[in-house]
Amino acid sequence: LLFEIVNVEVVSGDLLQNGAVTSTTGDINLVANAGNITMNSGKNTTSTSGNVIYTAFNSVNLSTITTSGNVSVTATNGSISDNLTSEDSNIIANVLTLSAKTGIGASGIADIDTTVSSITISNTTSGDIYIQETDTLLITSITQGGSGVVNVIVDSGNLVQNGAISSTSGNIILTASSGNITMNSGKNTTSTNGNIVYSATNDVNVSVLSTSGNVTVTADSNNDNVGKIIDNLTGESANIIANLATLSASTGIGTSSDEIDTDVTTISLINDISGDIFVTEANALTISGITSSGSSADTVIISDAGSITTTGAITSVSDVLIKAVGINSDIILGVALSSAGNISLNAGRKITQN
Repeated sequence: LLFEIVNVEVVSGDLLQNGAVTSTTGDINLVANAGNITMNSGKNTTSTSGNVIYTAFNSVNLSTITTSGNVSVTATNGSISDNLTSEDSNIIANVLTLSAKTGIGASGIADIDTTVSSITISNTTSGDIYIQETDTLLITSITQGGSGVVNVIVDSGNLVQNGAISSTSGNIILTASSGNITMNSGKNTTSTNGNIVYSATNDVNVSVLSTSGNVTVTADSNNDNVGKIIDNLTGESANIIANLATLSASTGIGTSSDEIDTDVTTISLINDISGDIFVTEANALTISGITSSGSSADTVIISDAGSITTTGAITSVSDVLIKAVGINSDIILGVALSSAGNISLNAGRKITQN
């Protein structure tokens, strides 16, 4: 089909695309009111600058949609799946909106492959969300209504989060394979009890990560000695709310003027090249381990209210300060501390060595 505007509506049954659908500059709108839309592998829908909209009562099976305009794909009662044999992009566009009920993509080669500027995703009931983006990506929002995984990978370029990412109870995994992850200030990632994992080859700028599960943040995931974890939240609210927080970087975790604020039960910290470790915890804290190998790099762990207990080794090549501020707060050392610099322990009530 070659028209300026393409509008195809199937009232009953499925819509099967077995050839190219093309518009020079106009919009393309395909609708299956009572069935599925299936693009056979290798079949293309293209518009130079028009918007492309695919809407199915059930599922949408994608081959390739290309436009410099926007793309919207809706599977009202079903899933959005990759029906393209290769790992080429399913969708090439400016703004992409994906809405489904039972999943968007699947793990491995079945993920939805994109080359887009920004993405908005909603999956309401069951199934996972798997997205693999070729270059820099802006996330405006992701909502996962069930217990499925949210997994977004950016192959090359930065991943910027400018809206909420939420899952009812599933894991949330964001990866920048060759760039930074930046959560703009005030933007939240939340799961009731799923784990949250943010990993970048360079820096991770954290706003708010919240779950009753565990949080893992890794900067310098490719071990090229460049990558730090930064507090990107205006104000002193907690950056990380979780059971266990595991933070790994090469060039710093927080700073003396803008520490990483936490509300967690247990924390594990590794920083191995340069830069300081500055963490302030809202309540009682268990330290399962700290390794600070950076040259001239201080380690400062402060609990504003509650005791600090160490259960794993704390090693540093520079100064270490562990401070439990509350008047009834203790420091309980379960293992020895080791530092080439000074070690300072400051408790509101008492310090004990088990």
